[in-house]
Amino acid sequence: MAKRKKDEEYRTFQDEWTEEFAFVERAGSAVCLICNDKIASMKRSNVKRHFDTRHATFASKYPAGDSRKKACQELLSRVQASQQQLCIWTRQGDCNSASFAGSLAIVRNGKPFTDGEYAKTFMLDVANELFDDLPNKDKIIKRIQNMPLSARTVHDRTIMMANQAEETQVKDINAAPFFSLALDESTDLAGFTSSLLQSFKARFGEFREHTRLFKFITHPNECSLNTADLSYIPGVSVRDFEAEVADLKASDMWVNKFKSLNEDLERIARQKAELASKHMWTEMKKLQPEDQLIIKTWNTLPVTYHTLQRVSIAVLTMFGSTYACEQSFSHLKNIKSNLRSRLTDESLNACMKLNLTKYQPDYKAISKSMQHQKSH
Repeated sequence: MAKRKKDEEYRTFQDEWTEEFAFVERAGSAVCLICNDKIASMKRSNVKRHFDTRHATFASKYPAGDSRKKACQELLSRVQASQQQLCIWTRQGDCNSASFAGSLAIVRNGKPFTDGEYAKTFMLDVANELFDDLPNKDKIIKRIQNMPLSARTVHDRTIMMANQAEETQVKDINAAPFFSLALDESTDLAGFTSSLLQSFKARFGEFREHTRLFKFITHPNECSLNTADLSYIPGVSVRDFEAEVADLKASDMWVNKFKSLNEDLERIARQKAELASKHMWTEMKKLQPEDQLIIKTWNTLPVTYHTLQRVSIAVLTMFGSTYACEQSFSHLKNIKSNLRSRLTDESLNACMKLNLTKYQPDYKAISKSMQHQKSH
């Protein structure tokens, strides 16, 4: 027992090694303060051998005794200060994250990259007065000063956020069971009048063909579809569809759920008609969109109704909007003004992406992956 106890003590880091050999214990290993090498086996002989062979110059410059103790303590103080600063930077990684947030606000408001410097000056001036009565005012000012918002930084942040938003969008498209391509039509009016009637006839003819399919998304308990109706939706088993419809119709809970949905849709339609008659277009925009209400209802169904959900998603996907296409030219004119003649195609493309997409860039994740750097 005595031998085992002595052996355990022999393999345990000893505090005197710090002042004698410039070693500290870190994560179960002996780490050299001079070269940062690790000694896995905590034996005095191994630690001493490393010190004598690798750091003979240090040993001769600081002989054993007070001079070496002082030199080793200085090394230890530097390492501890460095670790403390690293912890501060880790906690203050919000400076980088805030830099991304500021850059995104600048871009989405159609402002030039150089406005980052103005925004930072503005925040410093406001913070100096707004937080004048707070004890940590200096820390707040310091954080704002350390936040990078130069024109180059705003540009780089914009490119990174746009790329991340695009990557996320591509992943979602690849994972989506259905998606539609909404293309804006040509503004060429040549021959428009003569073909208008034919276009309306063709469009409404197609709607008549799919009336039952469109009705299904709001009245699945009342609507009956046949094989021809489902032929437009790939990957749907008619047998599974019919079985799930029968189960849904037999469930009072889900029948009442869709009855409640239709009551809500009728209420929204009445509200829209009333607001439209009063030309209250702003108030109309605040109403909950019908498609969101329908999707929310279908998402509450359990996985046992997977086929029905698939059909509903496919039908809703048919009603894609070209609003983003219509907005793009307005954003282009706003971003690429005559005052931003040096804007490159890459920068313009990134600004357009961030203005048109509904995706919110995860700039906290981007910030964590970057090496924290002070303001420039």
